[in-house]
Amino acid sequence: MIIQDENYSVKRSYSAYNDKIIDGELAYKTGRYVCEHGIVSVYAQDKNESYKSSMALIRLDFVYKGRVYYRTIWKVKSITDRSCTIRAAKFVKHIVNLKQY
Repeated sequence: MIIQDENYSVKRSYSAYNDKIIDGELAYKTGRYVCEHGIVSVYAQDKNESYKSSMALIRLDFVYKGRVYYRTIWKVKSITDRSCTIRAAKFVKHIVNLKQY
């Protein structure tokens, strides 16, 4: 058995997404936003008749200091890589700035 552990530090945030296309239309997008505070998992579903989704939404999952935070944003106008990244960055900023008592 060979085990190799690796790690790296995040000096600049980045994001990566994968698109799922059904019948020539964007059905949903999955990805992650990586920053110095952690990783946000992103799921974005576009309004699509063939995929039977009636409303566009973005779902964000973030683990920070041992707690799991979720945010679902409904009635999104557009689903792009940039819009998902901006919403994930704002979500991280909001969670990090919360006062923990």
